[in-house]
Amino acid sequence: MIKEELYMWLTNYKKSFLDFLNDDFDFMSPKGIQDVPVNIKDEGTSFTLEAYLPGIKKEDISISLKNDYLTISYESKYDTEEKGDKYLRIERKDISFSRSFRLSTNIDQNKIKSELKDGVLIISLPKKTEVVEKAQEKKISIE
Repeated sequence: MIKEELYMWLTNYKKSFLDFLNDDFDFMSPKGIQDVPVNIKDEGTSFTLEAYLPGIKKEDISISLKNDYLTISYESKYDTEEKGDKYLRIERKDISFSRSFRLSTNIDQNKIKSELKDGVLIISLPKKTEVVEKAQEKKISIE
């Protein structure tokens, strides 16, 4: 009988521990911080950065450029008081996010453009068109 009780206790303990691990560690991160998936593609003459922001309005998004860093940030407040509804449970919360990317020296920072389309922020990062002159072929003497 003791063996069965010990087995049940260990099984429950294991389940509780696994539930804890699957809880996304919300308690460890600042309130409202969300991780946003980003893809970056090389399109030949430009790079395209795609940030997935479903449900975020373009008025809440800020894109800035400073010291060769492109920063995408947003802050969205969910106001439950405004409508006067009596919620029994609220799972949607205020969300904030900021992520920076260091731009390479071959990006033409004056031609960066962005658009928000179907919940995806698309930033076009054109490459500079000036061609770096290659060194002429020459013989190097051995001394």
